[in-house]
Amino acid sequence: MSTEPLTPLPSHPAQRSGQPLTFERGCAQLVGCTLSFLAIVGVLRAGLHSATDPVARNLFFFPAHLFTSVTLLIAGLVGIAAATSRVAAHMYLVALATLCVTWAAAAFVLDGRPNDMFARSASLITVLLVTAAAAVAGIIWQRHIIPQVEDPPLV
Repeated sequence: MSTEPLTPLPSHPAQRSGQPLTFERGCAQLVGCTLSFLAIVGVLRAGLHSATDPVARNLFFFPAHLFTSVTLLIAGLVGIAAATSRVAAHMYLVALATLCVTWAAAAFVLDGRPNDMFARSASLITVLLVTAAAAVAGIIWQRHIIPQVEDPPLV
């Protein structure tokens, strides 16, 4: 038996591969996991019949809809995958902020029914704008507050 102390493995897969974990990558992973969680719970809460059901079901505090949940799941899974690279995480956060602001504007302008994907719901619009603000904060924080850390070249 060896008497050497065991060293714990890093918790993030990028740290195991030798790449530094940047704030943008962590933000992309956190937002992606949160959106994926909301999407899965939204599908479980609303069910598959919610696409044709005229009565909306609330998920926590905003209306759950099948297409909303599918969109959130795709955005979340892309965010988790984008957390492997600083450049991919940056592009994901920019695209997510654009998607959320556009979606919130469409929800405000289109005045959909409570069970539409673009429902005019103050809580849904607030969630989308807070998500966009978190993405923009991740970009600004990494670009202007923390010094740049470059990804190692791919071999």
